[in-house]
Amino acid sequence: MRSEQTDLDGRPPSGAGGWSSPGDTTAAGCLHGETRAHTRARGGTSAAGRLRGETARPTARARAAHGRRRLSLAVGLAMCLGNLALLGSAAAAGAVSIPRVYTGTAASVSYGTATLTGSIDPHGSNTSYYFQYGPTKAYGAQTPLADAGSGTTTVKVAVPVSGLLPVTIYHYRLIAVNAAGAATGADWYLKTAKVPLALQITAGPNPTIFGGTLVIQGTLSGTGNGSVPVVLQDNPFPYTQGFGTVGNPELTSATGGFSFPFVGLTEARSSAWSRPPPNRSSSVPLRARKSR
Repeated sequence: MRSEQTDLDGRPPSGAGGWSSPGDTTAAGCLHGETRAHTRARGGTSAAGRLRGETARPTARARAAHGRRRLSLAVGLAMCLGNLALLGSAAAAGAVSIPRVYTGTAASVSYGTATLTGSIDPHGSNTSYYFQYGPTKAYGAQTPLADAGSGTTTVKVAVPVSGLLPVTIYHYRLIAVNAAGAATGADWYLKTAKVPLALQITAGPNPTIFGGTLVIQGTLSGTGNGSVPVVLQDNPFPYTQGFGTVGNPELTSATGGFSFPFVGLTEARSSAWSRPPPNRSSSVPLRARKSR
């Protein structure tokens, strides 16, 4: 009968693997403890008892030990299941996906500014974004960090940039970042526009001494302002004749500068500079006065 008591007092036979302890709260430990609990809870017979056909009769001490073991097993199983639930909750809470990002076409492109656009799906996590841009795919500049929110639908974003050079290609792309990492949009490019031509003129001295020489000079600014033909036109007093060309055209300098001497001014006139085509003109009223 000693072997039966030894088997029922909660101490597993050597080499037989026994119940899991309450400290073994891994998934494997839970399953192992549950299997052993099912086997041990039913009691049994010793090897000698089976040979004699006898059924083990546990003592009071053995039954008490068995009860304590079952309580210990229940506590360990509860701890294990609780830990598994916490791990599952943590895994679900930590399942953050990187945002989905698309680079869009540039808008409102001028000779010095543009608006970069794109769209972002934050996938439910707090997401920030910025644009990289520059004259090559190495970029070299970026916009300030901005907030795209934490929604689950796609949001459109747009950021204006300035300080661009005219008639220049710029590459750009959209980058979004959240707790799961960064997502980079495709590379796009834009080309800035030309600076519109503008004409400014001055005349001096004004008024000019009767019969004296007047110098009319000016500057043509904008993209392609060098080596542009410029003509001088005037409209004599009383300004009913209309403008007519005076002299030969002149070419602007590399920086857009030009000048015309107007010799023998004898009456009030309105003079204008123009360049063809398309026509750009500016006028200044001139007046001759008698010398004292």
